[in-house]
Amino acid sequence: MKKKSTERFRKMKRTKTSSKKKVSEPQRVLPVVTEHEALQRLKRARGHLDKVISMIEAGRGIAEILQQLSAVIAALGSCRSVLFSGHLKQKLRIAFRSATDTSVDPLVDEIEKLSSRVFRSN
Repeated sequence: MKKKSTERFRKMKRTKTSSKKKVSEPQRVLPVVTEHEALQRLKRARGHLDKVISMIEAGRGIAEILQQLSAVIAALGSCRSVLFSGHLKQKLRIAFRSATDTSVDPLVDEIEKLSSRVFRSN
């Protein structure tokens, strides 16, 4: 009797481990080049921001702080442009591979939506 229950337990154990689903890697949203460029710009912005914080803590002059803050804003704007451009290029490549009216219309809608977001905050 003990042998049968042990066998059944082993079968259950095997089924549980074999039924586990493999975790797939997340799909890339951006091309690698765009991702690299965006990360460089974000790290640059972070460096400028750290400098702004240390300048305020050190009691530096407001003109110097504002100049450094402008560098933060410029670095973030540059990152925004790189991300927008990379996304747009990627979508255009996909649309032109299967160029039909139905594939281009959603692309145009997305361009209008993204560009209004990107350029509204300038």
